Amino acid sequence: MVTPVNDWVTVIDSALSTCIKKKPAGQNLGMEAMLNVGCRKVFADTTGTAATQLKTGFDFVNNLIDAMVERSGRFCGTHCLQQ
Repeated sequence: MVTPVNDWVTVIDSALSTCIKKKPAGQNLGMEAMLNVGCRKVFADTTGTAATQLKTGFDFVNNLIDAMVERSGRFCGTHCLQQ
């Protein structure tokens, strides 16, 4: 999730830190930790719901990144790296 313009894991981690001020004690809510937990849940799941939830999570992150790229393009215009 690293592009020539951004390291999206860092960007999303920063956004999560800004949005979630009171983290549960002893829990890491960073992107790496959430992916790790999500993948482990899929492997351990016997009902099939964890895979659906993980797909929903990835769809959300994909849409979030698309929105951030679109928004940053509108604000920085020609100063953004275009390919």
